[in-house]
Amino acid sequence: MNDGSGSWTERDEVAIRRMIGEGRTPVQRVANVLASKHKLAVFWELSTGPKRFKELERALAPVTAKVLTRNLRDLEEMAFVVRESFDVSPPKVEYRLSPMGDGLRAHIHALCEWSMAHADALMPAAG
Repeated sequence: MNDGSGSWTERDEVAIRRMIGEGRTPVQRVANVLASKHKLAVFWELSTGPKRFKELERALAPVTAKVLTRNLRDLEEMAFVVRESFDVSPPKVEYRLSPMGDGLRAHIHALCEWSMAHADALMPAAG
């Protein structure tokens, strides 16, 4: 979208403003993950490795199974999470970060570190 110099053309600026106004920029899709406490929590749990549904349910209690299922499906649709079924008895299903989700993992961890370093400014004391 830019000319390689790091600056945007006027046409790019117009296209970006339109996308922002319509809520359909790539950064807004990522922000939707970060803005949802349950999606972020699911993402965080999966950042340590693949998990079965019950493992996620226990780790994220008191999140209900219905809410967890919806968030896992949303993350799958956004291509951040992969659901893998194993042909064994009893049936086994695992969730893990996709390659795209794994690429985002380091950035989310860095954002968490940054937010902890600035917690006093971001979370002022009630008073």
